Parts: sequence; structure tokens; C-alpha cells
Amino acid sequence: MLTISLSTYRFTILICIVSLFFACSSASVFTITNNCPFTIWPATLSGAGSTPLPTSGFQLNSGQSAQIPTTPKWSGRVWARTGCTFDPSGVGKCETADCGGKIECSGMGATPPASLFEITFGGYNNLDYYDVSFVDGYNLPLIVVPRSPSGGCNATGCASNINMGCPKELQVVGGDGGGGGGGVIACNSACGAFGIDQYCCSGQYANPNTCKPSYYSSIFKRACPRAYSYAFDDGTSTFTCNAYEYVIIFCPNGINNGMERSPEPSPLIAPHIKNGRTGGSTQANTSSNAISQALAGGPLIQARNFAVMTGVNVGISCVMKRLRGKEDVETSGMGGPNSAANVVASGVFFALIQGGLFKVGEKFSKPPVEDVMYSETRSMFALRDVRIPPGPRLVILDHVQRNKVVKGGGRRTYE
Repeated sequence: MLTISLSTYRFTILICIVSLFFACSSASVFTITNNCPFTIWPATLSGAGSTPLPTSGFQLNSGQSAQIPTTPKWSGRVWARTGCTFDPSGVGKCETADCGGKIECSGMGATPPASLFEITFGGYNNLDYYDVSFVDGYNLPLIVVPRSPSGGCNATGCASNINMGCPKELQVVGGDGGGGGGGVIACNSACGAFGIDQYCCSGQYANPNTCKPSYYSSIFKRACPRAYSYAFDDGTSTFTCNAYEYVIIFCPNGINNGMERSPEPSPLIAPHIKNGRTGGSTQANTSSNAISQALAGGPLIQARNFAVMTGVNVGISCVMKRLRGKEDVETSGMGGPNSAANVVASGVFFALIQGGLFKVGEKFSKPPVEDVMYSETRSMFALRDVRIPPGPRLVILDHVQRNKVVKGGGRRTYE
């Protein structure tokens, strides 16, 4: 009769439990990257009832990245300030998106105009709900890219530099800090500039039936179709995912302005929050990344990985038995006196269990349906894995249908 050590089963069960725990209940991490040719000061604001993150503000030099661990069910905002000066005690001011004149915002929100990333973890159906919003105006371009084991989550945000095309009545002109060069450093929303109910979706306009897109919000929407342009711009601006990491990139196109950037280093733990406290090492962060990578891929890939792990473990057990002449604990079951059969049998057994679970889940879930509109328009974009939501997609298709030059693939000539 085949034998296998009880410790092997214990190891396998432990792997399953730990993997299931991390896959279902682990918190996500924010990876914030500064691709701007100048220093920025990222900031966070936790919503009511959410545990504050380990940091609410810090400095991030050009080309650097930092990681901030989140907590389950966290809800709040992330943004970046520009043109800041702080004294050694952390008191000062910023040209854009200031939060009370301190490097740590400590519960203070961004002073408009500010480009915002908003997210709620573990909402309806345990999904994360997220968006990029210019309802409070715009100061920097940013994109957000979720990373999930299953893939398929939408990137959102805006790579366009709206400051370059901001209407004069909405412009915020500053000094030479924050890469502004004394020019336009931010672009107000119409609500922020004029403060009337029609633009602010307040008073009699405080519902989606009466508050409609304005001339000014349309400027933002044309430049950034995936971002919120006014308060009720939900249809094409809110996305859902179940991600282990959200990569937040400020100035994704660089806004070079002729300035050279140093090569981007590996992500660091954000200042003052290593291991959740001042100082410490990056070991906890490295372990978190390793777990995320181990869990990446679909259930069949995980089944393969765990089957290999089980087989290797049984193989080690068999080698130790040969060296020592006996096992510490023996029990009847799968395996046998033949070491190779023991390894193969355990690996195949675990793979069949994982594969069966995957098939059961597949049977009760709807298969992905080919999106015809997406198929027709995806070749127009360099990032083909980023799905364009229905609103912008229809605008693109309408433009293609109306423009014979684009439709026919020709080239416009100017006389």
C-alpha cells in the first residue's frame, strides 16, 4: 500500500489555506510613480470610517516610485501637489492641490484645482470601485493601472496636459515651481471658477436630470474621456476591479519640457511607513510582492504551481526517507514505496482538485462575450489591452463614420 508522510499533507493544506487567505482577504497596495520632470508631493485622504493610511503626504522626486499599503474596505483619495516648500518641521505651502500647508495632510483634502484618484475597496459584490476625477479641476495628468490575478481590469485616467489648452477664465498661473515655468500650473473647473449651481450641480441642479455637461466640462471630457468631468459623469468614468495593486502614474507622458529624467528605480516604501512604522526594512513589502506574483494567473496556472510545489515537497520527503531509513510519521493513502510514483501521484491529485474547482467556477460564471465595438476600435490605440468604455467608444465610432478620410484610411491634404 502506498505511503506518504503526514507532514506532506500538512504542508499542502497549509499552502492552500495561506493562498486562499491572501487571494480573498489581503489588502491592496498603491504604487505611486513620479514621471514628471519635477518633484511632486503625493497625498492621501481617508474617507469617513476608513482607517488612515500610514502616510498622508510625502515628497517624491522625479523618476522615483513609492508604495503605500492600504487596508481592507479603505475608501479615499490620492493626489499630488506641486511647487511645494516646507521647513524642517513640515510646515509650508504648495502652488497646487495644497492641504493646509503641511507635508502630511492629516485629514485635510486637496485645495482645488486638483487631479484626483478616488477608490473604495470591497464595495458591492466585494469589488473595488475607482475613478479619476477632474470635478475639482486639474493640476497634473495621471493614469491608474490596476493589477489583478485574473487581469482584464480597466486602466483609467488621462495622459493629456489640459493645462496647455485650459480656457483663460479657468487658468491658474503660478511661479516657476512645480515645472510651471511661470505659466499655467492648473486648470479650474467651471464650478471652482464661477461657483454657480448650474456648474456645481447644486441647488435645483443637484440631480442627474437637471445637471448636464457644460461647455467647460466638455473640454475636460474631450481631452480625457475616461475621467469625471462633472459631478454626474458616472456612465463612462467609474470602473470596478479586484486588484492586489493599483499603479498610479503622474505625468505618464513625461511633460518633458526639455528636462532630462533619471532612470526610474525599483519601487520603494513611501517615507516614514516602512513596515508600517518609522524606519525598518523592506522585507514585508518584498514578501507581499512575492505573494502577489505567486498568486498571479488563473486557477489552472495556480493548480500547476501548487502541483509542482506538492511534488517537490513529496520528493524531498522521499529523499529524506532514503537518507534516514524511515519517516517521522506514516499514514496509508496516496503514494507508495516507489518514490517517483509518490511524487507524480501527489502532484496529479492536487492538480485534479484545483482543476475541478476551476471547472465548477467556470460552469457557474458567464463566459466573456466579444465586444464588437471594442473589436472595431481597439486597433486605433497603442494600448490594446485597455478597454474603452461605451461612451467614448461611441464617440470614436461616430467620428470614424462621419470622417471619410479616417474611415477610408486616407490622408487629409491642405491647400
